[in-house]
Amino acid sequence: MGTNWKLLLALLSFTFLLLAEQPFDYPLNGIISVEEKTLTQKRDNVTIYAYLENTDPINYSIQLYYENDGQWSLLREIGELEPYGALNATIVLHLTYEGYMKKISHYALIAASPLSVKGKEFEVVEDWTGYRDQVSEYLSGVSLSVIPIIVIFILILLAVVVAYAQKRHETGFAEGEFTNTSLFFPRMAGRPFEEKIADLFITPFFWSVELISLIVLIWILLLSYTEKMGDTGIIPVFLIAGAGAFMMPLFYLIVVYYAESYTQKPLRFFIGLFVWGMYSAFFALLLNSSIELQSLLFYIPVGYTLTITAILIAPLIEETLKGLGVYFVSGHHEYDSMFTGLLFGFTAGVGFSFVENWFYFTSKSSPFDYGVAPWVGLMLYRSFFNSLGHGCFTAATGALIGYFKSHKNYSQFAKFGIIPGIFIAVMLHSIFNMSAIADQTVINNNFPIFIFNPASLLVLAVLFIAAFAYSKSEADKMRAQVAHPLQNHRKA
Repeated sequence: MGTNWKLLLALLSFTFLLLAEQPFDYPLNGIISVEEKTLTQKRDNVTIYAYLENTDPINYSIQLYYENDGQWSLLREIGELEPYGALNATIVLHLTYEGYMKKISHYALIAASPLSVKGKEFEVVEDWTGYRDQVSEYLSGVSLSVIPIIVIFILILLAVVVAYAQKRHETGFAEGEFTNTSLFFPRMAGRPFEEKIADLFITPFFWSVELISLIVLIWILLLSYTEKMGDTGIIPVFLIAGAGAFMMPLFYLIVVYYAESYTQKPLRFFIGLFVWGMYSAFFALLLNSSIELQSLLFYIPVGYTLTITAILIAPLIEETLKGLGVYFVSGHHEYDSMFTGLLFGFTAGVGFSFVENWFYFTSKSSPFDYGVAPWVGLMLYRSFFNSLGHGCFTAATGALIGYFKSHKNYSQFAKFGIIPGIFIAVMLHSIFNMSAIADQTVINNNFPIFIFNPASLLVLAVLFIAAFAYSKSEADKMRAQVAHPLQNHRKA
């Protein structure tokens, strides 16, 4: 049969499929059997065996169709069924795991001719329990062997940081201001209201309230994930994702604390801001999800909703929540320069990135969907880039507040520095998210390399380093011109 006839038959059969409730007008004689197997790979195959008979004096073109949400789509041409002839066909279906333990898919073999369309429907049961069990077993082994090592390493690292903080003798404005006792019972008598808020913010009591609330919320979310995805493998995924998401923010936190060491800002400020960042991430997640849901209720297309949320809504919500923590601490007298604000803001940002990445690695992506190796690669990529990005965004907020506060001409406006600070942070965040969307578009067009997102982060890192150098220079000049209050106190 010529090419023109094939095109005509395909057009006729497609028209029947669109207009008819049944994808054909007459039944097709034959037997179809489907291979019964448990699928064990992310991309696996199922074989279809078909024996078809033609009782008519005309030629039929055999095509395989797939039904999705009530719409039938042509998958491939199978062959020709000659007049009064028979056809033995072996069809290999290439299947990809889509998050379901079991799925029933509907197919049809269509015999199309200019005179009629015949067909025979059949079902394929996709049983992915074998694949999930394999991945779950591997992840369980990894979590039992690797997670304890990571936890021990983190505890040792934290112990070293705490010992270093004790060795630094972080005295503060007055002798004995920052001691083990004042950590739990800060000196608030006679201090301004904003100082009292900041002192409360950096106490273990406040951290505990945040962490307990966060743990309860995480537990509720974990139960919902378990109900949605099934028990298989969710706990190991959750633990490994948490460990992977925590390592890079912890590294950034230690680097920032060490960078601020020459001014001897107490460790409690950095812990308080890191924990606030974690706490604010969960509420940002709830708000973003709520807005996406409301947009869908107003029948805004999903693609537009996700894009608007990523570029406009999410940056505004996230930077406002992170910036509030920096604002609470800015009332303290230790928040005395652009340099300190830059590093305090960065700390809140990387704390936020820990929780955000944790839930992303668990819910938005998983080793079942990506495969274990690509999933680990995604964790490494996102932990490095997104943690650094979130730190830099909020660093802009903290730096601007510190700049206003440390300059006499602008100090009266320090309380309002959060507004332009958040505006700059939102702009940087939006540009970063737009670069991620551009990368996704490139990847969807079969160019599997991230370009725009790393490039935007490189520019962001250069800006951060420049701001770091400038603010440190300004802080050094201020300390050279005016004696530190602690030095005056000791002389008196």
